[in-house]
Amino acid sequence: YFDQKDYSKSAEYATKRIELNAMNHVAYLDRGLAHRKMKAYKEAEKDYDKAISIKPDFFRAYAYKAFLNLERGQFEKALELSSTAININPQYGYAYLVRAQVKQKMGIPDFCMDYYSAKSYGEPDATEGVRLYCK
Repeated sequence: YFDQKDYSKSAEYATKRIELNAMNHVAYLDRGLAHRKMKAYKEAEKDYDKAISIKPDFFRAYAYKAFLNLERGQFEKALELSSTAININPQYGYAYLVRAQVKQKMGIPDFCMDYYSAKSYGEPDATEGVRLYCK
């Protein structure tokens, strides 16, 4: 349902997965992402936090929560969370992509290093950032 952009249905099915196994950290991440797409930011944050509480080294949850904070204009928090994701998994391209976007918004000049890292770790959206902002 998520790939079909039916975020309500995606959240509904993630909830069913959680009901079947309340310790399924991925189901909370999936539901959080659906909530974020629906602009239900508080619910998304709760789900990301729950995923992290179940699996404290869940780097994807930190990166997704970082993007949530980026969307909300909470750049310091987004920078901290994306850096945490990178510290846990230094090869997670998406976290570098988010950190690059945050640094760019904050005016931190080394943001291109993160775009390049994201690209080197296979993050497809990093190519556009490199092309547009890093000469």
